[in-house]
Amino acid sequence: MRDKEDIPLSSSKKAVVFIAFGTRGDVQPLATLAEHICSNAHDSDWEAQLLTHRAHSNWLNVQPYHNLKCFYLETPPVGSVQHAQRNTSSCHGSLVMQQGVLQKEQQMLWDQIRDITNLSVVVFNLFALEGYHIAEALNVRCVAASPYQMPYACPAHFKRSFIMAHGLPLFNRLVEAEGTGQVSWKEVTLWMWPLFTERWAKFRTEILSLAPCPLYDRNSHLPLTDLPPAITLLYGFSFSEKIFPQPGYYPASVITTGFWYPPNSWYSSPLPSLPDSVIGLMSISSCECGEVDHKGQRADVHGTHGIPDVVLQQLDISGGADVEDSLSGNGDVQNMCGLVCVDLASSGPLGHIKDPTHLLTVLAAAFEALSRKALVLTSGWRPIHEAFQQLPPHLQDRLLLHPNPIPHQLLLPSCGILMHPGGSGTIAAALLAGCPQLLFPYHHDQPMWAERLHHLGLSPPPLDSSMLLGGLLGEDRRGMMSDPSVLSRNHSQPHEHQSLEIKAASCSNAGTIDAAVLEVLKSLKMALSASQQAACKLLSQELQVEPNGIDVASPHILMPQ
Repeated sequence: MRDKEDIPLSSSKKAVVFIAFGTRGDVQPLATLAEHICSNAHDSDWEAQLLTHRAHSNWLNVQPYHNLKCFYLETPPVGSVQHAQRNTSSCHGSLVMQQGVLQKEQQMLWDQIRDITNLSVVVFNLFALEGYHIAEALNVRCVAASPYQMPYACPAHFKRSFIMAHGLPLFNRLVEAEGTGQVSWKEVTLWMWPLFTERWAKFRTEILSLAPCPLYDRNSHLPLTDLPPAITLLYGFSFSEKIFPQPGYYPASVITTGFWYPPNSWYSSPLPSLPDSVIGLMSISSCECGEVDHKGQRADVHGTHGIPDVVLQQLDISGGADVEDSLSGNGDVQNMCGLVCVDLASSGPLGHIKDPTHLLTVLAAAFEALSRKALVLTSGWRPIHEAFQQLPPHLQDRLLLHPNPIPHQLLLPSCGILMHPGGSGTIAAALLAGCPQLLFPYHHDQPMWAERLHHLGLSPPPLDSSMLLGGLLGEDRRGMMSDPSVLSRNHSQPHEHQSLEIKAASCSNAGTIDAAVLEVLKSLKMALSASQQAACKLLSQELQVEPNGIDVASPHILMPQ
C-alpha cells in the first residue's frame, strides 16, 4: 500500500487526511486541496496526506504534487473496465473473491488512517465513502468534497425503504432537523443515502466496531435520539456561478467554492517531463500565428494571459526559418491560432477507446486536411502508441503522441483548440485559459457538461464519442443517448444537430473514416467561429477575477471542531 513516503507526519501538528477514489479528474482536485494545506504547513498548525489508487502515482510523483505525502491502494479507479467487471460479475465464486479483496483493502485503509497521529479531519470524495465511516469510528470531524456533479441520484424508492428499515421516528427527526444545523433529510437525499446501503454493514461492524448503519449508537445499536451536526459538503463542480448556479434546494451545509486548481505559482521551475518535441510543437504553432517573436516573448492568444513564465523559459526560439518550413498553413487554418491539442484523459487506461487505430486515423486525417500537427495526450496507454506505429507515415506526421501528464495551466494558454471527453477539471482549466473546446463525452457527467457548454455558446454540439473512439460504448453510450438534455436538444434542433447523431451512428456502424473526418472538421469549424472564440475570451476575463476555489474551501476544512 505504501509508496510515497515513509516519512511520518509531524507529531506536533494536527493532521488532515484526504481519501479520494475515482479517475484523475475525481482525485486531482482533492490532491490540490491537500497540496494547498501542505504548502502552507510552515505557517500553520496543519499538515495533510492523500490516500488514493496506485494508478495515480505517475502524476502525483511530479510537480506540483511531488512533495505531497501519498499512500496507495491497489484497487482500480472507479469507472475503469476492471472496476466495472468487479461490480458486474455474475459468478458467485468470483464475487466472493472480489468481496474478500475489497474487505482486505478496507482493512488496510483503516490500519493506515487510525495510526495517524493527531488526526483531526477526514476529507473524502463521494467515491470514497469509507471516509465517513472511518471518521465516525475515530470520532473526528469529516468533510465531504465533490469536485464534480453529484455522481449518483437518490432512488425514488429510498424514502419508503428507509422508513421500513429504520422506522418513522428517525425519519421524522431528520425531516424536523432541516435548518437546525443538524444532519437532516435534505443531506440524506442529496448525497448521504448510499451510506445507508447494506454494502457498508460488514465494514462498519467487523472492522470499525460500529453499528451496521449511520445515525445509530455504536454500543446499543439503536437510532440516535440527538442527531449529529450536518457534515459540510464542499461543492467545486459548478466552477463558477456563471457556468452552473447552485440549485436553491441545496441545504445550508453545501458550500459551493469554485473549482480547485493549482495556481501557476506552484510551478517554480521548468518541467523535466516536458520533452523538446512538445516545446517545439508549441513554439511552431504559436509562431504560425505571429504570436511568439524571436526573443520568446509571446502576445496572448486569447487576450487573458500569456504562457506562464515556466514555459517561456523553454520556448527558446532563435529564428523563424524552421517555423516557416515545419507546418505550412492554408486558408482553412486562418482561425486556428495556437497549438492543436487532443487530451484523451483516462479514456484509454479506463478501457473506453474501443479501436485506437480508428481514433488515430480519424484525427490524423482531419488534421492533415487542415495542414496542422496535433499534440495527443495519451496518459501512457500502450495500445494507442502501438496503433500509432501502424499508421502510414503521412498520417504519423500529423500527430505527436505524448504519454506523460502536462499541467493544463502550462499547456492551455498556448492552445488554439482543445479536444477532450469533457471532464469537469479539463473544462474548468480550458475556460480559465479562454481556450475553445470540442468535446466527445461518453460517461458520467461528461454529457451534461458538453450540453451545458453548448447551451452557453462556448462550444459546438458534442461529437458522437463512438464515431471517434470506435464502436458503441455499451451502457455508457446508451446512458448518454437516454440523457434527457441530449434528447431535448435533438428534438428542439432536428435539422441542425440531430443529423449529426444519425451520421455519426452510421459512420460508427459502417466504419466510414471519411464521414467521421468530415464531422470532426465541421465541429472544429464551429468551435473556432468568431462568436465562440469571443465568448470564450470574455468568460475567461470574468473568471480571472474570481477567487481560486482552494482558498475558499480550505477554511471550511481547517475550522475548529
